[in-house]
This record gives sequence, structure tokens and C-alpha cells, in this order.
Amino acid sequence: MLSFDRLTTDMISISNGIGQGNPSSMILYLIYSHVLVAIPALTNGDRGAYVDDNFVTAQGEDFMEHILKINTMLNTQERWSTAHNSHVELSKFKCLCLTCHTNIAHPDFKQAGSDVIIKCVSNARLLRVEVNQELHW
Repeated sequence: MLSFDRLTTDMISISNGIGQGNPSSMILYLIYSHVLVAIPALTNGDRGAYVDDNFVTAQGEDFMEHILKINTMLNTQERWSTAHNSHVELSKFKCLCLTCHTNIAHPDFKQAGSDVIIKCVSNARLLRVEVNQELHW
């Protein structure tokens, strides 16, 4: 169950089986990817991770400031991915711009130095919790 404030979700069935078949593979993956998960902390951002699902956040006075921070994180991630032969599928990424100003346009995110555009969405789901751009969940 997940619990936030005074709301508790229904029970969610979780299978403890792992696809690789080796109980140590979860721990080994965490050791392998710990530098990847630490990238935002090195760039004044924040992050969270659960196995191979992770997210990054950046705060700024405006969207341009957070775009610069996230591009720094993506560049560092790209170097890590190349060094570890671990391709990152940017087409799975989502950009969720959070602001209390509902009249501000939320631009799509363009990765610096590439043609990759990450669509800005009005809500995103991580570990079955859905959050919208006004921080309602």
C-alpha cells in the first residue's frame, strides 16, 4: 500500500520474482548503476530511483534555468551510458513542468546538441503514483 497525507491506496499485489533468476542480480544492478543515480546530486538537482526506473528534478526561477540543469544531467548520463555500454532510450522520457502559475506555457524539452525532443506532459506516473503539473496526485 502507498500512503500520502490521509490517503492510503488499496493493496497492490507485487511479485517478488526477478526475471534474471539470480537473487543477487538486484544488488549487483544497484552497484552497477549507483553513479548514474548520483548524477543529479552533482548538478544541484535531485533524483529518485527504484531498480531501473528513475527520475530527475531541477528547480529554477524559470523553465530555461531548469532546462539548462537537466541538459547538464543528460550530458553526464550520456557519458556514463557510453562508458558502460548501456543505451538510454530517450523516447521513454517525459518532462513534467511543475509550477503554481497555471497561465505559463510549458515548453517541450529539447536536449542540447541533438534532435531529441522530450514532450512536456500534464501528468506523469512513477511507481503507480500519478502526479500532475500542479502537484495534485
